[in-house]
Parts: sequence; C-alpha cells; structure tokens
Amino acid sequence: MDNEGYVLIVEDSPTQARHLESVLKRLGHQVYIACNGKEAITLINKERPLTVIADILMPEMDGYQLCKMIKSDHRYRDVPVVLLTQLSDPKEIIRGLESGADDFIVKPCSEDLILTRIQSILSLKLRRDVSIKQVTILVVEDSPTQAEQIRFLLEGHGYMVIVAADGREGLDLARRERPTIIVSDILMPVIGGYEMAYEIKHDKELKDIPIIFVTSITDSRDVVKKASVVADGYFTKPFDEAYLISKIESLIAVSKSDFDTIDQRGIEVSFAGEHYVINAGRRQILSFLLSTYENAVQQNRDLVYMHRELRQLNEQLEAKIIERTSELRASKENFKAIAENASDGIIISVSGEGNVYANRRLAEITGYRIQDILNIDINGLICDDGLSDIMKTLPKITGGKPQSYQYETSVVMRDKQTIPVEIALSRTIWQNKEAVIVIIRDITERKKREEYLLKRDKLESVGVLAGGIAHDFNNLLTGILGNISLAKISLNPEDRIYKIMIDAEKASIMARDLTWQLLTFSKGGAPIRQTASISELIRDSATFSIRGANIKCAFTIPEDLGIPEIDKAQISQVIQNIIINAEQAMPTGGIIYISAENVTVMAD
Repeated sequence: MDNEGYVLIVEDSPTQARHLESVLKRLGHQVYIACNGKEAITLINKERPLTVIADILMPEMDGYQLCKMIKSDHRYRDVPVVLLTQLSDPKEIIRGLESGADDFIVKPCSEDLILTRIQSILSLKLRRDVSIKQVTILVVEDSPTQAEQIRFLLEGHGYMVIVAADGREGLDLARRERPTIIVSDILMPVIGGYEMAYEIKHDKELKDIPIIFVTSITDSRDVVKKASVVADGYFTKPFDEAYLISKIESLIAVSKSDFDTIDQRGIEVSFAGEHYVINAGRRQILSFLLSTYENAVQQNRDLVYMHRELRQLNEQLEAKIIERTSELRASKENFKAIAENASDGIIISVSGEGNVYANRRLAEITGYRIQDILNIDINGLICDDGLSDIMKTLPKITGGKPQSYQYETSVVMRDKQTIPVEIALSRTIWQNKEAVIVIIRDITERKKREEYLLKRDKLESVGVLAGGIAHDFNNLLTGILGNISLAKISLNPEDRIYKIMIDAEKASIMARDLTWQLLTFSKGGAPIRQTASISELIRDSATFSIRGANIKCAFTIPEDLGIPEIDKAQISQVIQNIIINAEQAMPTGGIIYISAENVTVMAD
C-alpha cells in the first residue's frame, strides 16, 4: 500500500468485487478487496483507506455492523463509508444512515453514477482535510470543566480552540480572532449566550460566523424560539459528541462552499441518486425512540402497580374470608347477618348436598331467585372458559390446607348474558361439615375503568407518535422546499419545468400543512386560524386532488368572494376529500363543477 491511500471494496461476491475494482481504478487510486467484514477490519488497521465501499448482505459481519465498527473507532470515524446493496426499502436506507454511513447506493446502477458519487465523496474529504487545519473554534462556556471537555473533543479532531469564560469575553475574542465557528452556552454571567449571539449577528464583520448553542435548558420550545433567530444549531447537555462534530463539519462545509449567501443549514444526504438537505438528524430520531421507550416504561410501571394493587386486594380478600369463616363456625345466624349485608355474592356448597346457602347480593348479580340458585349446580353459573380451572381447584380446597384461590371469569345470568366477576374459593365449615364458600364480586365497573384507562393511554401514545412523525416529516419537507426554491432560481419562468416546480412546491406546502394538523392533534390544541383567500385554496386543493385522473374541474367563483378566517390545512383537507369522493363516483372520467358564493348568516 502506498502513502497516497487506497479505496477498499468489501464484497463477498468475487464477480461484483472485480467489476467494482475495474470501475474505481479509473479514479487513479489503488483499489483493494476484502471478501468479508473481518478481513476489511484487518486491512484498515494496517493502513488507513481513503474510503470504504461495502455490500450490506455479507456472512459473519454485514455492512451495517462493519460501518458501526469503523465509525466507533476514533482513528477511522472520518473515513467515508458507502453502503452498496440491492435493497431498496427506505427502512434499510434509514438503517444504513443510522449506522453512520456517508452514502447509500442501490444496485444495479451505472458505472458513471458510482464514479461520480465516489469522486464527490473523495473530493469532499480532501477539502475537509485541507480546510480543517485552517479552522478556529471559539468555545464560550462559564464552566471550566465543560469548557475543557469541549476543548478536548474539538482538538482531538484537529481544530484550533480558544476559550472564553462569558459572553463579554467571547464577543471580544470573536472581534479580535475572527473564529470560523462559535460554540456557546446560553446561561452565563455578564452577558448570556442569546445577547452575545445577537451582537455578533448584527455586526457586519461577524454576522456570517455560525453559532451553535450547547445548553442545559430543558424547555426546548423556549430555546428554539429564541435561538432560531441568532443561532445555526443547538444541543442540550449532555450532548452527543459525534453529532456535535457532524454539525460543526457541515457548517464548515457550507461556509466554505460557493453558496455562502444561501442558507443551507442542515444535514446533506443522498437518496436514490438525489441530494437533499434534511434538518432531522439522528439526534431527533433517537429522541423520538427514547420518548416512545419512556412511554412504554411508564405503561409497564402502571401495569406493575396495578398488579401489586390487585394482589394486595386479593390478599385482603383472602384474609377477610378466613376471618369470616372462623366467625361462621361459632354462629350460623351471625354468618347470615354478615353475608346478607355483604357487597359481594356468596354461595356455600357442601359435597354431596349441593348448594346450601346463597345471599341476596348473589341473586342481584345473577338475576336468579335465591331458591333457584340453591337448585342450580355451581357449574351452571360459571362460563365454560373459567370452569375447568375452578373444577381442578375444588379437590385442593376440600382435601388440602386452608387456602384461598382467586380467579377472574364470567358468570351466566338468568337472561343468558354474562358479566365479568372475580371469584374467591376457600374451605369453610357449614353445620359441622366441610364446605366450599365461593365469593363472587361483580367487576363490571372496574373492567370499564381499566378499558377507559387503556384507551386513554393508547390515545396519548398515538398523540406522541403522531407528533414525532409530523415533526420529522415537516423537517424533511423543509429540505424539499428549499431544494425546489434553489431549482426555481436556476430556471426561466417561461420553461415548462418551472411550472412543474411550482406545482411541486404547492404540493409540498399542502403536505406541510397536513403535518401541522398532526401536530395540532398530538398537542390537543385548537385549529390554527388565519385570514386566507378561500378562492385560491379551493382551486389549488381541487386541482391537486385530480392530478393524474381523467377528471376536469369547472370553477364558478366570483372575484369578490370573501376572505374568511380559517384553518387552511383543515379546509384544504375537507375540499380534497369532497373532490376525491366525486372522482371515485366517475370511474370513466367527467367534469366536476365547483361553485362558491358569499352568504350572509344571521345569528339566532
């Protein structure tokens, strides 16, 4: 291996490996091949490669595992890794990016595409290696321990670091040293992070310096609201070191590109041969997964608590049964007085004699008369799903040690309906004979409460999930809208492709409005009302709904149509639903006539 570096191909298919080797040699670098992940690690430890191109589906160690191993080693974490596979499922692409991959190429693809992508990655890496030596980062942090932690991290990646203890000192150093990037705390003495950043962004000489906030403030809404005006990013403590470095590198790349006047904040990714700018990074995805995990943990705690409470209730019930049984041995009349006033149904059965006692509450629960209950076998009251367990328990009760057994089952009422009950069985003495006492508790209301709580928890979970998905999807749409805006700048408004871009932009804005609906649902908030042109909204929503269909829309809308105060996203959704229903009613095509007019509605 020479000192200029090499390109490493990790592919278990000899045919495809040789083909890639012949293609990549055109770049002018040496190319080496490893047939599996373990062999690749050995080669990397011997000599650092320029880049690694790895297949995903390999024996022993797949591409994801190899990528994670490379990126977890601080010596090689900046080596670009490109995953090459035949998989096209977006989940697999996300998994590849999550493992730390720098790019993702789906086979089959043209040789020119492979060369272009790899050349682009190598060029970016070369520019980064050259420019990183010229980067100075100003760290503004009042905590000496945390300042040294950030300094150690940044210097470990080759950056020059200067440190200020507060916002005033940071502002003075920024004016004197002109750093490439500023990493600052928010809560500091003398001048806080917000004030320092405001001064920098309003200084003609310093305004282009990117600012990243690293803060312990837990109210992310407050941080986003204030920091978004003056900062290029923020992280909460404790922060993900790899993610902070990634953000710094992306800001350096943007500040040194040919598009310094264009706001391209975010993470640049490649998907299916196209480049996008996405504001949603791994940290946000991890936060969503953690919030979902936290919710699951909380639900598990609730279930454990409920189980403990039920067990305590059962233990209390068992204790009461034993206590009442001892009292019944002394006086049958005393037992009847207690049983007749019990809130649970009670039935006593003696072997060979059948049911000998049933209280009034049991009659109320089942709908039978007491005399009818005495003539019914106890098996006839219990549903088949719980009968077998109870029948197995009876011999243990009559022949074993005094013990109580509890079950949840259902009983059959006189009208053949069933209700959920909790049954406790125990041994007792009835007129000097061993008997089985069965206590039946109606748990209908408790089941309803449990069902209500379960539904409420599910709705809360759905709200959290909807909010997380809407938040991430909205970030993706921001990147798409940004790229469409850039494309429009390069196009002639008279070109056909320019009109297509306008339609794509409108569709993306409608999708963004839909995410706001999800966010509104997740937060349980009211609709977002604003004054809007209903005429334009009707035309845009209807046209979007029939796109690609053999349907046309004929509009009859007066020019003086009023401008109401509405939630645009919800009204647009209503119009789209109506148009889609009309379209489905005309499978062979047709014309949808849409009209609107001003109407004065008098209050009652």
